[in-house]
Amino acid sequence: MNLADHILQLPKKVTSGCMSIYGCYLGRPLDTYEEFDGAFMDGNVLVLKYDRVIRVEIWVPSALEVSGNYMTIPSAARVRQSWDTPGEDGTMYFHDYVMKDQKLHYSTNMQYPKQPSLASPAFQIG
Repeated sequence: MNLADHILQLPKKVTSGCMSIYGCYLGRPLDTYEEFDGAFMDGNVLVLKYDRVIRVEIWVPSALEVSGNYMTIPSAARVRQSWDTPGEDGTMYFHDYVMKDQKLHYSTNMQYPKQPSLASPAFQIG
């Protein structure tokens, strides 16, 4: 069983909730609730889908930790969160977090960039 298969077996209360990537939230902290739509593996990339428009790609996820209502991936080589906002100009927005030389490099096409932290997990939802 691969990581995506394991996630698909978890209850929605663990796979859905408020999403954080290296301590950065989509919106304000604890202000949004993302509904889990599915997961699959594409080689060594775990792909998670939320709310039919949000896609989270996690390259070389370190492990999966489940505690209470939280699902956590402590570290990864890269995490890319992308989404399409219906009704807008069709732009695919993104936040991209890449580990290189033990440093976290961040890029985005959003107007307001985030401040990621290596003290936080690569991915967490709950």
